[in-house]
Amino acid sequence: MNSKNLGNIGEACVLAELIKMGICVYQQFGDNERADYIIDVNEKLYRVQVKASTTYDGETVTFDLMTSTTHRKNGYKHKYTKKEVDFFLCYDIKTKLVFMIDNTGDLSSAKIRYKKPKNNQTKNIRYYEDYLLTEDKIFNLVL
Repeated sequence: MNSKNLGNIGEACVLAELIKMGICVYQQFGDNERADYIIDVNEKLYRVQVKASTTYDGETVTFDLMTSTTHRKNGYKHKYTKKEVDFFLCYDIKTKLVFMIDNTGDLSSAKIRYKKPKNNQTKNIRYYEDYLLTEDKIFNLVL
């Protein structure tokens, strides 16, 4: 399966989760916009970029948070700015979980950890429980 197919699966699954939560979702037309969805939460609009997982090793899942056209001649990679996207909704293809990651404007990728690292490091670790998309988290957005 190619990256476009995986991206489509991620977008469809995230869309289904948002709709199940009762969130109004607006979709882009075409494939040239920065945000995949605009969602209406508590009468406020948020720009959302959806990403599907790129790697999974049983302990962590990784998401590429940039847009890339490197497969084309003169292609490039672009980090989403805060003016383009408010946050990322990331779909893990293996576990079928959705994670919410705020866009700081400088993210190129994000790793979510399902298990504690063997060295017991806790600083700068994204544990899945803290990023898992829940109704409570989405309806209490503070960006």
